[in-house]
Order: sequence, then C-alpha cells, then structure tokens
Amino acid sequence: MKIPRLDADYARRYVPAFDGERDKSQSDPHYRPVAFHLRPMTEAACDLYDEFKSRFDPESGAVIIEPNPEVDARIFADHVERIEHLAFDDGEAIETAEAFLAAREKMPRSFNALYKEILTAIRDLSTLTEGERKN
Repeated sequence: MKIPRLDADYARRYVPAFDGERDKSQSDPHYRPVAFHLRPMTEAACDLYDEFKSRFDPESGAVIIEPNPEVDARIFADHVERIEHLAFDDGEAIETAEAFLAAREKMPRSFNALYKEILTAIRDLSTLTEGERKN
C-alpha cells in the first residue's frame, strides 16, 4: 500500500456558498467573491484536535461531533492560509485567519454560518480524495 504524501505548502482556494458568493462568482466572471485559501489537516493534526472525538447517538443513529469553540478557533487559525475580498463596510480588510477570528465580535450573527462553513470545508478537504474534492 502506498500512502499519498500531503504537500505542506498545498492550499486550496475555496469560495463559500454563504450569502450566494459561489453563485455570484459562477454567474458573473467579473465578480470578486470572498475566497479562503485552506490547508488540509494531516492525520497527526486530526489527532491533535480533540474536536474529532466523536460519539454515537443511539437515538438518531448518527455519529455526533461535539462542538468545541476553542478547538474550532485553533483549526480555523491553523488551516486558513489567507482570505481574499472580505472587508467591513468601512473598508477594513480581513485577510488572515487571525483577523477574521478577532473581527467575529464585530460581525452580525449571520456570519457564524460562514465560519461554520469554512470549518466544514477544512474537514472535507482533509478527508476527501482529490477526485472527491468539491468547491
């Protein structure tokens, strides 16, 4: 068996579906959507994050991943390489994971959905094969 080696410098550009960003970018080639450059997690990194400790819910039959805000923030900070085209109305740009996390207290609550979508994208990027990866 051969193990694919993850490139430490690999980052995938991800345009979120949040607020129609992906749809706008696909329908208008001149539109500049918000984009997050994401790095996948290695097997060792997955073990590092307790967030991946899951439990089986016998009522629903589903595997549940317990939310952990501190771990989520660490995953976001460690695996978002950079952010494009995201700014407050006054022009203050948000270009890094650290800036995004610091700005969350100034964002409307609806932006929590964007944060969760990016965390999900990081997980997906880390577990899907190249042929399965999506944007």
